[in-house]
Amino acid sequence: MTCGIEDSVAKVQINEGLRRVNRLREAGDADGLIAELDSPIHLGRLSVRVWAADALRRLGHPAGVPQLAARVGDDDLDMRLAAVRALAEIRDSRATPALVHALSDPSPVVRLRAVHGLHRLGDRSGLRTLIDLLELDDWLVRRSAAVQLGTLGEPGAIESLRVARARERPWRRRPYSQAIRRLRTRSTR
Repeated sequence: MTCGIEDSVAKVQINEGLRRVNRLREAGDADGLIAELDSPIHLGRLSVRVWAADALRRLGHPAGVPQLAARVGDDDLDMRLAAVRALAEIRDSRATPALVHALSDPSPVVRLRAVHGLHRLGDRSGLRTLIDLLELDDWLVRRSAAVQLGTLGEPGAIESLRVARARERPWRRRPYSQAIRRLRTRSTR
């Protein structure tokens, strides 16, 4: 019977925590949301701190960038993913070192979000990292890096894309070819 009571208490706590985060977001209270990043309240994979990171992303306020950057190395995959996603969408150049750090995350999903974040920031310091990602074993990360390189419009990446394309199996070469084509088009403008 005790387990049922504990579950009920946990459900009440998580619901109260999520409602609190929603009220803070609606009020535009970035400082309150930042404080919630330290909340220990969770139920399974649902946690107040992950919800707070997502609320900061939606709010788009740069005040939370240092605290979100600190969460990129968190033990919780959901927290790392929420932090990287928020940093990418807030678009503050202070997030670049944290996003570069996230490129070595064990989760390919976090790495892909980090590549996307570097692209969204338009920070050229991430360009070398995107080129380096073309060397990884993970096909999804390589493909995403090729697409992002093509979107950034940096003609200096064409040779790296050619080399990476040559190493791929024929049915995996399209993103590389499209990126090269985009870069060539941009360099002639």
